Amino acid sequence: MEPIKRKVYLIKNRTQTLDWSTSVNNVNKLQLTLFDVKNKYNPANLQPTDSRDNILTSAAEIEQALSSSTGKNCLELMGTYEAVTQSFKIWVAATFDICFANSLRDIGDKMKISVEGSICAKNKIRFDGLADIQSQQNTVTNLQVGPIISGNPTLYPNYILKSITYSVLLEWEEYAAIKNHCGVLENMLTNKLLSDCCILTAEKREVKCHKNVLAANSDVFYTMMTSGLQESQTNRIELTDVTEEVVNNFLAYLYGVEIKTSKVTDKMAFELLRLAHKYNVSPLEKDMDRVLRKRSEESFSLNTVFGLYYFTLNIDRLSPLCKRMADILRSKPKGLLTSSAYQDLLENNPREAAMLAIKLMELGLS
Repeated sequence: MEPIKRKVYLIKNRTQTLDWSTSVNNVNKLQLTLFDVKNKYNPANLQPTDSRDNILTSAAEIEQALSSSTGKNCLELMGTYEAVTQSFKIWVAATFDICFANSLRDIGDKMKISVEGSICAKNKIRFDGLADIQSQQNTVTNLQVGPIISGNPTLYPNYILKSITYSVLLEWEEYAAIKNHCGVLENMLTNKLLSDCCILTAEKREVKCHKNVLAANSDVFYTMMTSGLQESQTNRIELTDVTEEVVNNFLAYLYGVEIKTSKVTDKMAFELLRLAHKYNVSPLEKDMDRVLRKRSEESFSLNTVFGLYYFTLNIDRLSPLCKRMADILRSKPKGLLTSSAYQDLLENNPREAAMLAIKLMELGLS
């Protein structure tokens, strides 16, 4: 499944004057705010570069992330002119708090912010920053990229004393949503048309569905419904350890209804991965594996990390995900041992908990 490239304008064709009046030790300095989420952002600037419905939905999510930002999140054009050496340089500095960066990255993959435009209407510039936004610190700050332009100002008459016209773009990749565009399966699921079986959830609620759709997606479901097992006689599948919300998302996937991965929590993704593996729904397993591996460390609860590590430990095709979870656990050994998930395992299966602790120590978690 090939990713689709997306982008929206945060600012489009803005012109600002360059002010080099600040001078320290014979060095003239430039500091100009190009984009500031808190003070300079205008929702009207958020312009998708195409009119497709899904990018408009993403644009709304980006607007929400921008408007809810509380920390310092800005792009600044910086520059210096040294009178002694008669030289100058111009670059872009970016400051973003990690919560804001994470909220953007959760919208899509390979999220980056770009600045493009021209200085004095003729000298083209291009800055690509925060490519694959990620940081282990609380703040991504003073990220200096450049210089965009440098040299001797005498070669550029009035060049550095004029203006800049620029646009700020947010660019990312997303995978096409799974959707049956004729709407038949979605109509069957939504309106329960001629439903002939149901799934019993943890809340003891019955979610109606269709045996043929389940069987077409899963050979496990096919066997359950055709081999004389209890489910084929009662037309009811008991998933009493799975919540109704997870069941509804699982069915949505089986019926080809769109699921936005940005709305799927780490816990939900884990539950869907577990169901996909149990019932051999390979496409869903691969999609949830990809979603979980691309999530930031900060977006996981420790209980989910523990559960994912324990679940994937002996599944070869999920070994990259297992390694990712082990890396997170390696950085938080004390939190692991006091987590409710580990304490539950210790109470219900002490031997298994002890074996797991030994395994984790071998990975350097002690």
